Order: sequence, then structure tokens, then C-alpha cells
Amino acid sequence: MYKMYYQHFLLIIILFVKSSTGFAQNNNDSVTTSSLSNIGVFKAIESAAVYPGGVDKWTSYLQKNLKKQVPVKRKAPKGTYQVIIRFLVNEDGSLSDFEAETSHGYGMEAEVIRVIVASKLWEPAKLNAKPVKAYRRQPVVFVVP
Repeated sequence: MYKMYYQHFLLIIILFVKSSTGFAQNNNDSVTTSSLSNIGVFKAIESAAVYPGGVDKWTSYLQKNLKKQVPVKRKAPKGTYQVIIRFLVNEDGSLSDFEAETSHGYGMEAEVIRVIVASKLWEPAKLNAKPVKAYRRQPVVFVVP
């Protein structure tokens, strides 16, 4: 009976991909395209960084690659845990500066970071039609029965 319960209710993962956000930081409000590479991370962008294929492909990638049983195997108490990971999408589409904004433990933050790190190059954010660095936030909810 436990095995059946475990198979059916092992862990539910809900991805809030549509609520994931992109943001950028920069204190310089007047920017010319010739100075983009010297400024850093922007606070205002034309288009956010996006996974190739868009939100549906990103959702599919996360659902396929996240090991949903990680918190169960690490004996996380029953409950719902929202994990939020912030990362930087660089001008070349590579990812860096991974930071967990939550600290539930039980391997949840590390698992989400592992999967994001393993993803392919992203399409970078754009400002004045030029690629720029921009942050993304990815929430993932683990439910432990």
C-alpha cells in the first residue's frame, strides 16, 4: 500500500514558469548602444531573456529534467515548498550568478540550480536591439505528501 501511495503521491511539482521574471539592473538611465558592453546589467530592457522555443519549451525542459523525488529522499517534512532561483543571462546567452533566494534545504534549491545550469544557451535580453545581461527569477514549487 505504501508503494502505491508513494507512486501516486510521491511528489507534485508545479512550475510557475509564466510568473518567472526577468529583470536587469543599472544605475545609468541614459544609455547609448555604443556604450552597452561597458555598463553591466540593465534595469530597463526591450525584451527579456528567453529560453529557445519560449515558455512552453522551458516548462517542458524543467518538468522532464527536475528530479521530483529529491526532497522526499532527503526526508523533507510534508508540505509545500516554493523555491526561487535567480540567475543572470549574459549577452552570449550563457548563464551565471546562480543564487537561491529561498533556503528550504533538503536539496531543493540545489536541484533547481542543477537543472538550470544544464540548460542550453538562452536568447539574451535586448536593449536598442543589442544583447545585454539581464537577471531571471525561476520559481518552482515542490509538494511533499
